[in-house]
Amino acid sequence: MIQFPLPEDVIERTLTRSEWRLEFQIAQSSTRHAIRKLESRQNYLEPGNPSWEAWIAGYEKRAQALAEANRAEQAGVLRPLEDRGVSFIRVHVLEYPLTPYIRFELDHYRISSELGEQIFLVDRSDIEDIESQESLQDFILFDESRALVEKFSSEGLLLGGALVRDRDYLAWMADLHDSLRKRGTTYEAFRERLTPL
Repeated sequence: MIQFPLPEDVIERTLTRSEWRLEFQIAQSSTRHAIRKLESRQNYLEPGNPSWEAWIAGYEKRAQALAEANRAEQAGVLRPLEDRGVSFIRVHVLEYPLTPYIRFELDHYRISSELGEQIFLVDRSDIEDIESQESLQDFILFDESRALVEKFSSEGLLLGGALVRDRDYLAWMADLHDSLRKRGTTYEAFRERLTPL
């Protein structure tokens, strides 16, 4: 049965964090149609991200200002994808009450959505039927040619991951992502009904 955790026999290569980042750049540059990203964690660590570092230090306004200052750099990633006709579709599974990290991330999603990223937020309670059969694991799927399945520390630090090219497994991942997306709410609609952060 195809499911997570990732079976050993579909792993082409285990990646360190630096190898993961290099593989991401290669995969992103060769994608022709869609990048699908699934996030299921409620906390991530982002050392080296000035906005995140300001936020964990308690400087919320500075964190927001730094995120805005990074808009041009983010556009440098997303605009070329848009110019090539590549969609970037993110699905993030949320739990309530929202963690402080998720509230921090939602402000960043505002910028990402304005730059063309399609973001869908899914209430975990709305996918119990899916999770009863599938345990979720974060991944990025590039068309259906390769995927990077991410590995995190218990605190949420990216440690690396695995490169997957198995066609059947990639097709299953695409179907899983699409099923979750259809249960979700667009970022724009979510933001409208969210109480002030």
